[in-house]
Amino acid sequence: MFYYIKRNFVYTIILLFIICVNAFCENLLDSGIKFYKAGDIKQALKVLKKAYNSNQDDVSIIRIIGQIEAEQGNWGEVKDWMSKALKIDPNDVLAEYYLAIGYRETGKYKAWLLRNRDWNRAQNYFQSVIDKAPTFKDIFYQNSILARYMDQYQEAVRLAEKQMEITPDNIQVEKSLNQYYDLLLFYENDKVVRDWLLERINHRTQYYMGELKRRNNEFSEADSIFLALLNLPDLVISKTLLRQSLAKLRFQQDKPEEAEKFYTMSIDSIRDQVDAELVFEDLKYILSDEEYEEYMFCESVSDEKKLFKKIWLTRNPIPASNINYRIREHIRRILYADKYYRFDGFRTTVNNPDKLHYLEFPQVFELNNKYNDKGLIYIRHGQPDDIATELHGKGGPLPASDSVEGVLQNESWLYYSSGNNPKLIFHFVIDRHATGNNWRLIPTITPDMVDSRLNWDPIFNRMKMVETEVEFFGLQREMAIQSRENVYRGLSTDRHSWQKNIESIQFPFYVCTFRDKDELSRFELYYTLNFSDIWSNSDDPDEIEPVTVNCGIYDEAWNEVAHGEKIVPAKKIKSASDSLGYWLDQFKFSVKPGKYKVSIAAYVIPKNKIGGYKFNSGVSSYLGNRLTMSSIVLATDIKTANHVDAFYKNGLSVIPNPFLRFNKKNLLHIYYEIYNLPFSPGRNTEFNVEYNFTLLEKKKKNIFSRIGGLFTQNKPWTANTVERYAKGEFSAEYLALDLSRNESGLYELEVVTEVPSNNEKFSRKIEFELQ
Repeated sequence: MFYYIKRNFVYTIILLFIICVNAFCENLLDSGIKFYKAGDIKQALKVLKKAYNSNQDDVSIIRIIGQIEAEQGNWGEVKDWMSKALKIDPNDVLAEYYLAIGYRETGKYKAWLLRNRDWNRAQNYFQSVIDKAPTFKDIFYQNSILARYMDQYQEAVRLAEKQMEITPDNIQVEKSLNQYYDLLLFYENDKVVRDWLLERINHRTQYYMGELKRRNNEFSEADSIFLALLNLPDLVISKTLLRQSLAKLRFQQDKPEEAEKFYTMSIDSIRDQVDAELVFEDLKYILSDEEYEEYMFCESVSDEKKLFKKIWLTRNPIPASNINYRIREHIRRILYADKYYRFDGFRTTVNNPDKLHYLEFPQVFELNNKYNDKGLIYIRHGQPDDIATELHGKGGPLPASDSVEGVLQNESWLYYSSGNNPKLIFHFVIDRHATGNNWRLIPTITPDMVDSRLNWDPIFNRMKMVETEVEFFGLQREMAIQSRENVYRGLSTDRHSWQKNIESIQFPFYVCTFRDKDELSRFELYYTLNFSDIWSNSDDPDEIEPVTVNCGIYDEAWNEVAHGEKIVPAKKIKSASDSLGYWLDQFKFSVKPGKYKVSIAAYVIPKNKIGGYKFNSGVSSYLGNRLTMSSIVLATDIKTANHVDAFYKNGLSVIPNPFLRFNKKNLLHIYYEIYNLPFSPGRNTEFNVEYNFTLLEKKKKNIFSRIGGLFTQNKPWTANTVERYAKGEFSAEYLALDLSRNESGLYELEVVTEVPSNNEKFSRKIEFELQ
């Protein structure tokens, strides 16, 4: 009897212990999951592993740890944890699923024999899951990635299409399927691909038959296929794919206008997330980290569409133009990169020439799955201004051994500074352990490479002059720091480059603002065109194309606020140029006061002639009760207006001078408006106006005047103060000044308005040249 009581007591203690252990593990499990959901991965894994140590037979804990490690890309850990789960439950499909992915991913970074061993294991696990549960998660898609790694592109397509049948709304599978077809067309024998596509007649294979023909310059056949598919009412693939291919095709056919049209249509016609992702796949190679994050936080397809449009608007060198030359240049660069800079292999530590990891990369760098580093730089910055390479010598890039004869395959690219773009230098090599077209960025070069790059930067000349290896190593470290900055900037920014067949049109302009009705301000942009700056004087103006002039105003987020277009016949410009020296015109917009981005463009489309500018401009507010003034208009003439015309202002015809350049022999005409003067009914308001002229820079005629200029000070010349009266709160002011006695040079005019009765004062300034 006592024996049975004792035995039951022991069983009870064991049962209570198990219950306590299970309760303790459950608490730890719940706590770990809470940390995971809060984003504290490190603490979550710490707590979950503690729970595992308390109960190593609980497969649910092991599964959770393995899945978290998979999300972090720790594939070695994934294999360890899921192997434990499989030992506990040999039929654990989830464990096999993750083991397959784990062996697939670790195999990428191993040598050939070990890689094949891992990939064979991955294949066995994939097949086991398919046999047991063919609809489990995205098993066919994950298996397709392995086939793509093994260069089995037809098999990758088959597996991805099988996954599409099971999960037709999986956008990632759709994207990868298109990638597999692209790889198939690029790497497989043309005849094999043609035969294979013909055996599988559907909309997608028809599209890729068109792509194959486009890439082989069979433009007419490709065009027929694309347009026939585009017109199908029941098309089962995205029309975005078709329009992007048509954009490339039209550019290859030397039809840049139609190329841009189809590219723009691919954005305008986005209808769902698949379309948006396809546009993103093309755009991702020029994005900044900030733009990428903005894309990731878009809440709808409509938001993504707006973002894509803004990205191209901001990159257009002349946003006001009806032509986006940056889109055309992007298409050209993508076509070039597709031909010369493809690399679809693995970027591993083994084949990375930057052994010491000097270089830093933006987040968007990781989006690349198609090009080598040359391609990424080319798509962003275009053709370099200079290229250097060294074919002979000893040693490789830091820190490769100098004992190896012959330099690595190497190139350096130089981009000159231009506008807001600084000078950039990039160094590329194919590492000794790399194969194919795997050009990678490196931080520095070897002594053998210096001679071919001497004129690029002072650091190369300093490298040439050093006498010891210690000095050279110090300069290599200095160059590595420069390269780190250049690479990060180069892969975070992009620049437009004009093709050689583009002719530039130069024209002067400037902006003034005035008060308008309904609490708005009036924005006026004055500009001129000269016939000889656009055409040859021997051209017949009746037979040549007109000039299109566009002006656009955008808010700081690049949303369009106002836009205008003028089409000016060449005959008008010729007549005005012959009589006055130039054609004068202006754009007027009523806008809210604030900060804006402005663009103006003039172009002759058939002749590839274009000129334009984009700049920031503030528009003043003239509301309230405090004294204020409009901008100052410097004019060639001001006279009483007999009728309202383009330059009519308060009963006057004010003819602005966009050159802001005046001859001393002629009068300088000035116009401006004063607002919010204090007044009482029946009484005039007295105010004073002072005109101050400051010589900023004398016109230098010879060496002696230049030397003299070093020892003289510029002195202002101030006109006498003018007393004025107004019958209300507004006054339009104008006058003509004789500056014939002033020295030639660059001047600043300051107009100061003062109301003595309340000590209010306001001033405006403008610079001009006196000849």
